[in-house]
Amino acid sequence: MNRIIVFFFLFILSTAAFAQNRSQLDSIKVVLKNTHEVEKKITTYYELSDLYTEIDLDSSIMILEEALMLAKQIESDIEIAKSLFKIGHIEVKRDSLNKALLRYNQSIVYYKKLNQQKALCDILIIKGNIHYVKGDFPEAMQDYSDALRMARETDYDSKLPFCYNNLGIIYFKQEEYKQSLDYFILALSLFEEKKDSLNMALTLNNIGSIYLEFNSFQVAKQYYEKARKVYEKLEDKDGITQSMTQLAEIHLKNKQADSALIYLNNSLELYKNVDFDYRGPKSLWLVRIYLLIGETYMYKSDWEKAITNLMTGYRIAFRTSQIDALMNAAKLLSDSYDSLHNVDSSYKYFKVFKNYSDSILNEDNIRKIAQIDYQSKLDQKAIEKKLDDNKKIAQQKRKNLIYIIVFFFLILVIIFFMLLYQLEKNKKAKIDTERIQLKQDIEYKNKELTTHMLYLLKKNEFILSISEKLKKIIPSIKIQNKQAIAEIINELNAGSSDESWKEFEIRFQQVYTSFFDHLNKKHPDLSPNELRLCAFLKLNMTTKDISAITYQSTKSIEMARFRLRKKMKLDKDEQLISYLNHI
Repeated sequence: MNRIIVFFFLFILSTAAFAQNRSQLDSIKVVLKNTHEVEKKITTYYELSDLYTEIDLDSSIMILEEALMLAKQIESDIEIAKSLFKIGHIEVKRDSLNKALLRYNQSIVYYKKLNQQKALCDILIIKGNIHYVKGDFPEAMQDYSDALRMARETDYDSKLPFCYNNLGIIYFKQEEYKQSLDYFILALSLFEEKKDSLNMALTLNNIGSIYLEFNSFQVAKQYYEKARKVYEKLEDKDGITQSMTQLAEIHLKNKQADSALIYLNNSLELYKNVDFDYRGPKSLWLVRIYLLIGETYMYKSDWEKAITNLMTGYRIAFRTSQIDALMNAAKLLSDSYDSLHNVDSSYKYFKVFKNYSDSILNEDNIRKIAQIDYQSKLDQKAIEKKLDDNKKIAQQKRKNLIYIIVFFFLILVIIFFMLLYQLEKNKKAKIDTERIQLKQDIEYKNKELTTHMLYLLKKNEFILSISEKLKKIIPSIKIQNKQAIAEIINELNAGSSDESWKEFEIRFQQVYTSFFDHLNKKHPDLSPNELRLCAFLKLNMTTKDISAITYQSTKSIEMARFRLRKKMKLDKDEQLISYLNHI
């Protein structure tokens, strides 16, 4: 039974109704009328043909013939090839397979001239499908093998799974099921890799048919159900119908005739009123459904209904030159008439069956298929060797490229680290220069501060000497002037001290900018006098110097230093000046 699904690469066409396309048709006709450029006119004819394909296949062909005529006038090989290719598609839809083959063969001439290998690969697959439907299996295998070779040579990877599937079909027809299954599994893996759900479902159906031949009904049903779920998810009515037909065959094999008839009648109703695109000739699946229905009624011994459906399938197969289907239909008709004891009719269809059977399975065809298969394997090995050689060359080139990249990368790394080293060196030199400069600045300011302190000491000594002299002459001064002299002495002492301290503090902070901040942060409870004492000690001033500048006795300064150590909680071994120098 012809349950295997081939892949027909037909253009996907819209299914809109004629009324919805009327405005588009009118619009394109206006464009066509106003277009004078021939190439543009040809393209417009293509668009118009696509719209008519949905409503009137004869009109669609006539429009494409006009496009073909214009293409020949301007001697455009590519447009001639396209026009012939499109006409071939429409002939397939009209179930005119011989005419379709003629147009495809004509387009091949031009595509070969243009060296359009991928287009040739597409046409060869379609031609193989047509030869398969017609029962010309050697020609179908030749087309599929040539298409596979071209797909490999041109890296046309998207067509590889189609070629594998269709080659699997030919082996299926030759009852070489293991080899057929290998091709189907290979095709399925590639479709899964490309996430091509629709064609995965078609291949799942084909694998299911293999297991049906093995009488593994449960496994076959699992594959058919998987395919149907994909079709339902995609809302693909054509695929759903095909799955229903295949599930019907399982029910028939399990002697569940009534269940099989439900599936088959639903499938037939869908195909009779089909308003969606189908893959390949509509007649292919109609014949199969009618023959299955006839076979089901044979099982139920309803010979009248069996013969009616078998005859319908037989006529469609005859009209569309489906030799394999004709052979099956003739065999079933012969058996049906035999059951009715109609010897003449039974013998008549048995002869038909025998003739077609001989034409399909004769030794010459088997030998031819074997030769093609052998040549295909030789070609495949040659291609694989070439691909392997190319792969080795590519790997060597890749290695060389990697070596070059690594070499230049290492050079870049070396340059990078040299630049980094130079930058670090320059940075370090700059830091060293800045450190030296800062040290020099601090030393200079320290000298300046020390000089200023010496000046303050001298100044204070001078003021002190004047105060002492004034004190000595107070007894000899008149009573009314004594008070004035005492006030002058006090003002000299107070003014000198405050002014000197303020000036000192400003200069000290210019040199040691953060000393008081850090000191206050560590010891926030220090008094102003204690902060002043810390500053003097930071400058390594002696107790005597501090005494002179603050007008305090050395004993008072020593006591102040003791209290400062205690407040800072310094150990006995820790030097106060050393501690302050680290702040």
